[in-house]
Amino acid sequence: KDRVVAARSNPDEGGSSSRTSPQSTLPSTNGVSPPATGQAGPEIVLKPIKVFLTDSNQRGPRLSLSPDGSLAITIIEGCHLWDTATGKELPWKDPETAKNMKKCEGNAVYWPDGSHIWVSDFPRGIRAVNMMTHKMEEDVIPTESYSGWVLRLSPEMKSIATARVLYDVSTKRPIFEFKEQGDQGEVDFGHDGKTMITRGEEGRTGGFKGISLWNLETQKVAHTVDFKEDTDFLANQFLACSPTANVFAVRNKTGNDSVVEIRDLESTEVKATFGKGWKLTGGSLTWSPDGKFLTVAVSRELPDGFTTVNEVWLLEAASGKPVARLEPARDEVERVAFSGDGSKLAILAPNPQKDHKMDLMLWDLTQLPK
Repeated sequence: KDRVVAARSNPDEGGSSSRTSPQSTLPSTNGVSPPATGQAGPEIVLKPIKVFLTDSNQRGPRLSLSPDGSLAITIIEGCHLWDTATGKELPWKDPETAKNMKKCEGNAVYWPDGSHIWVSDFPRGIRAVNMMTHKMEEDVIPTESYSGWVLRLSPEMKSIATARVLYDVSTKRPIFEFKEQGDQGEVDFGHDGKTMITRGEEGRTGGFKGISLWNLETQKVAHTVDFKEDTDFLANQFLACSPTANVFAVRNKTGNDSVVEIRDLESTEVKATFGKGWKLTGGSLTWSPDGKFLTVAVSRELPDGFTTVNEVWLLEAASGKPVARLEPARDEVERVAFSGDGSKLAILAPNPQKDHKMDLMLWDLTQLPK
């Protein structure tokens, strides 16, 4: 029987994070970890501490949590700021920033100390925003096309990447371009900032090309990995670098099964594989800031025999063992994000009872048994 961890507040009320450096947790290297037992999933069920409804059902939203989890930023038909304690949307204090945020269709990432965010948008480029005054800096990093939909800040904050270009934060100039990358690809930094992985785009209906591992010192591709997973052009969170260890996780296919592969960041060697038989769905592959947990989205059949829902599972990264599942389940899971301190986890998912407008759901991970 599931162990349900109760929420601390009513979850039915309406209404990419920084990285820390604790001791690394390396996945096991002894091959394939055992699959989950049946479709019941993890024993522990976590209920959200807050659920609030956004005002958009647009696909492909972006999500970021402040380092302490007190604020959330969603980019769905504009860039919106939320108080996670109350579930209320907060106004942007600066009139010029508020005007720009209404038109924003890019992405946002927090600085590790929470003092600023980087916000990307075409055609305005990438700008820093002071989170105390909400004023935008004048200096702009110009971006090409819609590649700013993807935005990653390097661990040492010296560079920032869109789906196509790596930029120098101090000079605001391009360092180099990820060749053959499209606007919908994925990028992520290795934990030491010396390596990047990219997943290239082939087209809006043609799926995606393979994964490239870049040496940032030579600015060349060191290795490539065949990517067999079928995705649509708005899908993301199919790969992610560990924030503490020299590995990355990628959703891939083995035969007819979607699995999660943990690969070495230098050799791309597969160190562990898990998820066989779980019916993994969508993206939602995200590491916790301490590198101990991974999230995956899993399709589960309900007792009626014909209804299928998707839910997010929290896995132990070292073994692939399911630790907890996050309820409620939804038809789709759009985005998953941790707070920088690892205490909170947020999910954006359509609410079928509310015209498929996005619910922003928040979980308190300190409720997990020690």
